[in-house]
Amino acid sequence: MDVVAWLRGLGLERYAPAFCENDVDGEVLPELTSEDLISIGVASVGHRRRLLASIASLGDEMPAALTTISRDATAHADAERRQLTVMFCDLVGSTALSSRLDPEDLSGVIAAYNKTASEVIRAHDGFVAEYMGDGVLAYFGYPCAHEDDAESAVQAGLELVDAIPRIEAHVAAQLHCRVGIATGLVVVDLLGSGEAQKRGALGDTPNLAARLQGLAKPNMVIIDPATRRLVGALYEYRDLGAVEVKGLVQSVPAWQVLGPSIVTSRFEALRGSTLSPLIGRDEEMDLLLRRWSKAKTGEGHVVLLSGEAGIGKSRLTAELLERLTTETHTRLRYFCSPHRADSAFHPIIGQMERAAGLACHDKPQAKLDKLDSVLAQTSTSPEDGALFAEMLSLPNDGHPFIGQLERAAGFARDDTIVSKLDKLEALLGDGAEPGDISLIAEMLSLSGGERFPPLDLSPQRKKERTLAALLRQLQALARRQPVLMIFEDLHWIDPTSRELLDLAVEKITDLPVLLVATYRPEFQPPWVGGSQVTVIALNRLGRNEGATLVHQLAGNVGALPPDVVDEIVERTDGVPLFVEELTKAVVESGADRGYRSISAVPPSSLAVPATLHASLLGRLDRLGPAAKNAAQVGAAIGRDFSHELLLAAARLAEPELQEALRRLVEAGLVFQRGVPPAAEYLFKHALVQDTAYSTLLRGPRQALHRRIAEALEERFPDVVETRPEILTHHYGEAAIADKAIAYWHRAGKLSVAKSAVREATAQLRRGLSLLDALPETRERKQLELDIHVTLTAALMAGKGYADPEVVATLERANRLVTETGTFGTPLHFSVLFGLWVSNFSGGVIASGIEHATNFLSFAQ
Repeated sequence: MDVVAWLRGLGLERYAPAFCENDVDGEVLPELTSEDLISIGVASVGHRRRLLASIASLGDEMPAALTTISRDATAHADAERRQLTVMFCDLVGSTALSSRLDPEDLSGVIAAYNKTASEVIRAHDGFVAEYMGDGVLAYFGYPCAHEDDAESAVQAGLELVDAIPRIEAHVAAQLHCRVGIATGLVVVDLLGSGEAQKRGALGDTPNLAARLQGLAKPNMVIIDPATRRLVGALYEYRDLGAVEVKGLVQSVPAWQVLGPSIVTSRFEALRGSTLSPLIGRDEEMDLLLRRWSKAKTGEGHVVLLSGEAGIGKSRLTAELLERLTTETHTRLRYFCSPHRADSAFHPIIGQMERAAGLACHDKPQAKLDKLDSVLAQTSTSPEDGALFAEMLSLPNDGHPFIGQLERAAGFARDDTIVSKLDKLEALLGDGAEPGDISLIAEMLSLSGGERFPPLDLSPQRKKERTLAALLRQLQALARRQPVLMIFEDLHWIDPTSRELLDLAVEKITDLPVLLVATYRPEFQPPWVGGSQVTVIALNRLGRNEGATLVHQLAGNVGALPPDVVDEIVERTDGVPLFVEELTKAVVESGADRGYRSISAVPPSSLAVPATLHASLLGRLDRLGPAAKNAAQVGAAIGRDFSHELLLAAARLAEPELQEALRRLVEAGLVFQRGVPPAAEYLFKHALVQDTAYSTLLRGPRQALHRRIAEALEERFPDVVETRPEILTHHYGEAAIADKAIAYWHRAGKLSVAKSAVREATAQLRRGLSLLDALPETRERKQLELDIHVTLTAALMAGKGYADPEVVATLERANRLVTETGTFGTPLHFSVLFGLWVSNFSGGVIASGIEHATNFLSFAQ
């Protein structure tokens, strides 16, 4: 059995992702202690004891009984709604292979193909859902979502079409594959039973990915519009136009991914060339400009920009670059990547490639020529140039720095090796570091013999020399003119680039250099406190600033009324990226018709945009199943919720719930006031609440709302009496119409008593709208009559006795009196009196006299 099956056998499969995130495998498991289990999220004493007892019972059979838990571990047994990027990879020509290969040989080919595919997919945090002979189905965004799932899928697809042909399958021809990728909403659930059980994604998205794969040619990656929007300009594409997809009525736009693009900025690639307005950052911008003025005088400075995702760090650096466009200076921009956190010098290599103008289709010699040209501007030494070329993975054969060196040394065609070494030594002279001549000779393919023996440099020494060369390059640039260095997303920086940054922070003190570095709060920069270091923590926008941003983003298209703007500001909580994405979603859904109120906005437009969903869900996934469960229950309760109500509805033991809430608070997703059991909690962002809630399927969601409503009735009588509208919401979401209607009626009566007639009218109409869910019975008609009588009082107070809506409501109530047979009751009299008053006040005297006569008749 595997670890997931083992946990499932104990009824504790909820902990599989936590074991995965903490790299607990079969080798580590026997060493686990109770404290270890607490640290990875097993808060329940009973669960810890059960796990430890089961581990002990496995004894020496542990390695055989348990396999390593990978990211493929299922999150938990419950199905859930998720946004996934689905990849379908197919081996080209497998039918032809099967016809000419022995089944055993074919099995080996398929096994090698599956192994390569799974390694590439898992390397990009993908989940291999199913092997289907010559096809592989993979999910990106499950069991743990990431903000770059679509990008991961595309990158994995490109690597697959490159890796599959390199498989040594011992067949007559190379192997090739084709890949289709689509992104969308699915339901992830366990399908089948027993050994055939698998984790499947249900919905149109997997089918679309499979159809796109079928349209692809060998070694081609095709993506759908949703994936294309999410990956932006990170890749180069060929527009395939609208393609016919089997099973779909309308054709689907599709793109072939050609390869990574040489983008100036990851931020601009994902957000587009037209940047959103910069609102509420005047103080931060003034500080950056002051630090730049100081740096230009030779007093180098470091500014650290810290803030959560989407708060506007990259937008602020883009604005700084724009403000300095007219000033003479050198720009160096470095971008860390979530996919290259283990790739040495990744941001440095990217900067050099952009500076040299290297294109993916350039031949090696052309790349070397471009690199030589850009480095010549700073008189880069040949040995430094060689290091840079090696860092960029460019070959030494035909190296331009070799040619530069040969010309400088005066090599002739008929020179002997000895004479060449003489000339080389004379050229480098006393300025060369010990061993440099040996390195250059080796680079020139010259045998130095005993005179200049080749150096056996360790990787560490070569790295040190490369770091020194990069610092010399920075110093050379700073001698020419002031330098502005932008280093973005330090939370994804690779260790080697981090070492370079450490050295650069020290070096720039006496150089005309301003270094601006951005990072998220989880990264802890070691340079804080230095005299040349300033830290700026970006905060969320205020309500007025958020509203200003919404108006500027909306422009004149689909002008948004105040209540729509207020709703967007409320839900986005001052995070500029959230404001931008939600405003765009609302405007795009109704720009051609405008909106008069928030009720006119399609609910889908106010949902979490796809560009944010994976990022927010990923933060929940990483906290483990218990914390995610607590967030889902809290989201169902509302934006704010109490510890006591959460405990009653969540079905988690008190210790487990407290640990789950601790994780949510420490992750910055939830604010806490007070201490349990009297604690109150508030979601930091409404969109976090929406994301947690969106993962619940209809059935579990309805059951959860019912538990919340019943807990309120049992434990919170004051809420029932004073805020019945809360119970109407939960019973309505639980699809228990009779109770929801009753509480809407109670809420309406309370509002009438407070003279809150507009609220009362809305509440009572909500109750009436649910009546269709009840069977046609006398009890239903009596309930409708009661609500109409209360609604009459609200309408009279708000619109006057003679308003046509008041008359219509009373006439409906009078018909219900007949249908329910409630003649002569106080309720009947109130209806007749209301009809008389409305007719009399409206000048309809004859009808007024008729109703007065009926009143007298029934009274007698």
